[in-house]
Amino acid sequence: MTLRKQKTQKKISDLDVPAPFAPLSELPLLYPSMRIFSTYIPMRDGVRLAADIYLPDPLPRDTRLPTILEQTRYWRSSQLRPPLSWWMPKEGDAFPFYRQQRQLFTSQGYACVVVDVRGTGASFGVWRYPWEAVTVLDSFDILEWISRQPWSDGQIVGIGNSFSGTTAELLLATEHPAVKAIVPQFNHPDPFTDIAFPGGILSERFIRAWGEMDINLDLNKPPSAYGNLMNIFIQGVRPVGDLHGRADLAEAVRMHRDNGKLHGLPGGIVFRDQVHPLANYSPDDSASILYAETIRGARIPVYGWASWMDAGTGEAAVRRYLTYAGPQRAVIGAWSHGGFINASPYLPEDAPMSLRRSVKQHDILRFLGQWVKPDKEERLDESLIYYTCGAETWQQTCQWPPAGIRFQPFYFSPEQRLLPSPPESPGEDIYAVDFRATSGEYNRWWELGVAKRRSVDYGDRAGQSEFVLAYETEPLERDVEITGSPVLTLYVDSSEPDCSFFAYLEDVCLDGRILCIGEGQLRAIHRRTQPPPSEFYRDIPYHSFHQSDAMPLQPGQIGEVSFAMLPLSVVVRRGHRLRIAIAGHDNGNFERVPAQGDPVWKIQRGSENASRILLPLKYL
Repeated sequence: MTLRKQKTQKKISDLDVPAPFAPLSELPLLYPSMRIFSTYIPMRDGVRLAADIYLPDPLPRDTRLPTILEQTRYWRSSQLRPPLSWWMPKEGDAFPFYRQQRQLFTSQGYACVVVDVRGTGASFGVWRYPWEAVTVLDSFDILEWISRQPWSDGQIVGIGNSFSGTTAELLLATEHPAVKAIVPQFNHPDPFTDIAFPGGILSERFIRAWGEMDINLDLNKPPSAYGNLMNIFIQGVRPVGDLHGRADLAEAVRMHRDNGKLHGLPGGIVFRDQVHPLANYSPDDSASILYAETIRGARIPVYGWASWMDAGTGEAAVRRYLTYAGPQRAVIGAWSHGGFINASPYLPEDAPMSLRRSVKQHDILRFLGQWVKPDKEERLDESLIYYTCGAETWQQTCQWPPAGIRFQPFYFSPEQRLLPSPPESPGEDIYAVDFRATSGEYNRWWELGVAKRRSVDYGDRAGQSEFVLAYETEPLERDVEITGSPVLTLYVDSSEPDCSFFAYLEDVCLDGRILCIGEGQLRAIHRRTQPPPSEFYRDIPYHSFHQSDAMPLQPGQIGEVSFAMLPLSVVVRRGHRLRIAIAGHDNGNFERVPAQGDPVWKIQRGSENASRILLPLKYL
């Protein structure tokens, strides 16, 4: 067991707290120290999962506490190499950042339990693919174990970031009475569209790198994504306990050699219900999809965090906010993955954070206090709080799109103009897909960039102009706010039946720079639109991505390709131009479609085939 002295909580000035976040108050230091120990939690099939338990110290006899539960795929605790390890605590994570997070909870009277999910870290078993159905069974058994502990009051909160954010959300699928709230952060509850296959196109670079990272983690090796310096200092995952921990860890790591190889799973997959012939897996087998109806119908309080600039996490947060039946609060900022670095396209990455981490932690504690430790004097609004880039301000809404937003079409027009009225005469623009087009190295899909402290950065898109087909508006006569999901509709005659459509909404600045402010994509074979299921939350094109709905283009015929871009909130200033750039590939990031051949598109404009973009906006 390890004792850690908790630092005195500092009061933050309310001047550091942007509206509409609640004013801060000084946190009482209920428990000055923290006790840490590790153990194995047995599952119903005999598999043992490694867990770290963080408790306030001293904890008076017979005191019962609510528990914060996190289930991770990325080592619940790291240990350092000698000689550094000789001076470090023998339990808990070696990284001060994670220890401080857990100390904050324990100082406020919570227990924390952090678990290596099945087949990872120091846990036994085999991890076949992300969030397989056994995840929910394991979660139920973990909840049962926590509820039986002498320090537990039977109330459990799921929390997590990215992968562990989805395991927190999956606690709703257990329907266990101990679950009182969840705080999923920057996660991908629909992994097919939110991260792996946005628009049905394989995010090849990310999946390959994520898979390689997981292989190293499962072999108890620090992954290269952590950087060379970290590899020098980190020895691996921390074993459980002191006596037999290393032998248990060695045995668990041997079992991990049979884990599924993530970078090989998507190979050949086109549809979300398509079963991989070797892995016997389809994207629809992810537990979050299997239990979607149960999760949506739960009435457990949810506090979600996301970013407009972080893969599809902003879309996931909006989707959850509009479909989930229970009480909830949501925050969508403009950060890199995990909310660590500023990512507004109008600010440098070293600009001050739009929301200090301490403010976020304080807000989460208030939310939990409302539902787990009821305080009748304090209630947080059940609303969606979102950050508007360009204005660099926070706003709040209880509806989506927010009040005052109206959809306005802008039509593809001659001389590659983007105008509010359709052309009087039909025409077309010919574009030979240029496979050099790219969104760059540090785009929203490269979430592993956060390990190297790099923010989302598309750079100046002017350099991409020769590789894309772009349409621009006239200079704006007023500032305009765009908040919501733009909808792009193309009428196209393609020389290839299957190809990829990438769209970038851009701000052409007065100094000539072109900034990417939004994007979306769709693979042509998924272009069929149909009435959405009843739980679909808004009036935008719906695509099932199922095999039965495949609808390739017919060369020589004009076909409609319509899709919603990812949601955003941005203010574009007077005198700037809006630009929509169309490409057929994102080089270095996504799978090439088609694998062979060079598509040529004839983009139609005017008449009955009026290609256009529908923007959710209001003039300021």
